[in-house]
Amino acid sequence: MRTRPSGRVTSALLSDPVFAVFVGYVFCSAFITPYALYRSAQHFRSVRRYWKGFVGLGAFGTLFDVGHASGPLLAGLLIGWFGGQDYRAPFALIAAILVLAALLFRIGVRPAVAPVAP
Repeated sequence: MRTRPSGRVTSALLSDPVFAVFVGYVFCSAFITPYALYRSAQHFRSVRRYWKGFVGLGAFGTLFDVGHASGPLLAGLLIGWFGGQDYRAPFALIAAILVLAALLFRIGVRPAVAPVAP
């Protein structure tokens, strides 16, 4: 007949700091997750009113992520292409690309609302 394990296993688990953090995380998640779901459900009821803002935030977030990911990649490729010895020429080229992109954006995007004359 098997008996209950001795207190060594229980005391070993309870004295382990990693296990304690894991138990605390699970305990907090059990209370926080339902509350977060409840609050987000309240906010998403008004999505139809503010969908243009949500779409704008999503588009901006995508541009932000692509810019942050492609910047270091482009810099690394250009530095390698220029020989890897001098950073000035690749960074000057990246600056020129950014200025050109800003100018093209300014020329290509028309204001949604006409300015009001004073």
